[in-house]
Amino acid sequence: MADFTAVPFCDAAGLGALVAAHNQIAAAGGEIVLAGVRPAQLRLLRITGLHKLFPVHAAVDDVWAAPGPPAASR
Repeated sequence: MADFTAVPFCDAAGLGALVAAHNQIAAAGGEIVLAGVRPAQLRLLRITGLHKLFPVHAAVDDVWAAPGPPAASR
């Protein structure tokens, strides 16, 4: 899980790092779940289509409260 609650800004370099991390983790059968994403960051994820790649939760607690594995929250 990537906790975005303390991330004030994310640009193309940050998105590139997330995609690189996703590729490595997905190759091992895992996934990255994003939590606490700010509205501007969510807009960027939607514009780039990355909201389809990463499950997004409003808060960190929502990730742990979701039933089943994080992928079930998509």
